[in-house]
Amino acid sequence: MQLHEILSQSNIIAIEGKKKIGKLTFALFLTQEILPSSNILLISALEKSLFQKRATILKSLHLPVLDKAFSHMQTLHAKKDINLFKFKYGIDFFIEDIKRACQQSDASLIILHKTELLLEHFSKEDIKLFIEEIASFFQKENKKVLYTYDSSAKEISDSIENFSDITFFIEATENNRIVTIKNSLLPSNTRKYRFILEKETLRLLPFREKTPHIATTAATSNEIVLITSNKEIEMLHRYLFHSSSYKLFVTDSVTYLLEKILDNPALLIYNPKEETFDTNICQTIRKHHLASNLIFILNKNFVRYEDRMIAKKEGCYEILPKNFIFKEYIMAMEQALGNYFYSTLIEQLPNAKEVYEYKKFQNVLTSYQKQGIFFTLVHMKTKSPQAISAKIRNNDIFFQDNQNLYIAFLHIRKIHIDNVLKKFDNFEIVFIKEAYELDVKDIRA
Repeated sequence: MQLHEILSQSNIIAIEGKKKIGKLTFALFLTQEILPSSNILLISALEKSLFQKRATILKSLHLPVLDKAFSHMQTLHAKKDINLFKFKYGIDFFIEDIKRACQQSDASLIILHKTELLLEHFSKEDIKLFIEEIASFFQKENKKVLYTYDSSAKEISDSIENFSDITFFIEATENNRIVTIKNSLLPSNTRKYRFILEKETLRLLPFREKTPHIATTAATSNEIVLITSNKEIEMLHRYLFHSSSYKLFVTDSVTYLLEKILDNPALLIYNPKEETFDTNICQTIRKHHLASNLIFILNKNFVRYEDRMIAKKEGCYEILPKNFIFKEYIMAMEQALGNYFYSTLIEQLPNAKEVYEYKKFQNVLTSYQKQGIFFTLVHMKTKSPQAISAKIRNNDIFFQDNQNLYIAFLHIRKIHIDNVLKKFDNFEIVFIKEAYELDVKDIRA
């Protein structure tokens, strides 16, 4: 997805980096990307005089995007005795004070500036409570919030990332501010940007860096040929490549395969009906000195060591059983193609993440489907959803609705899901569906 699409669907946005790295400038820039004509409320941990000093410096640049943000912005500042206030009244009163300030404003977008100072002297448990309560509040009020905080404040960073829809990390190089999407619920087409001042305009430009090279003899074609009569394997591959730069051709005809071999496609994936291993295709590739790589998916649930050795010797790139582990298969394909097409797509996805809105959970799954990110969705009923969610693996996402728990297990095929579910207790399965067979609109039905 494009960044502006992700931001439009994000309610909680986090911006972290070292001191004086430009977090406030970037936050103001983003407000004009998200809701350019909306009112903004900025709540700063800085005293009024100190904040105004910084604001004056930014205003003196006369940059239209910042001028527009300031023209729509109301600011609230910390009092000199804010820390005494915290000690005297505690976290609950502090949370209510923030909520009250937001409710009294007509702003639809809130910036919590220097969150590490706002929450200074509170315990880890209090910080977690603040982030959780504020997240719930903004969801109910239908407001967006941008947090800015120092990256050294690890407890705050960890707590906010549990709730943020997207987290940016800003760092400085000799000539640039580099903005990286640290994690995002929705996959982004670009992960790293240069945040620059160019011709009196702030711009966010994709950061061009060399893609890691994989040593390979793969062909330069963008065609992938899949030979199979297995509908599940066919649908999996159609799902993976439907939005990629590769053109997928599917057939169950070996004759067609032999014709396509001479076209030198980027990759051949052969899944014959027979369980026996036939090296003829491998030999054809080797005989004609073709650059195409061949992955052989054997039509049984294991591959003998002897067959693997023969396959390599005869010119096959890899041989796998039909119950292959998804990540191992992706790794073999990427290496055969010389392209990290899938790994690049998923690298900014967050760690285990609860999505608190049903509509947003649907949007995330829809986005995964559009981009070809593979998952298996499990809908279960349980009286102990917290106990189960605490054991969910990294990168999986979930939504809880009373006793209904929906978990999207990323990069796991349905045939392997029992290995993941066996660590959970006290649940009843409603359905298990792979991404390509799932209608996101009907998951609550």
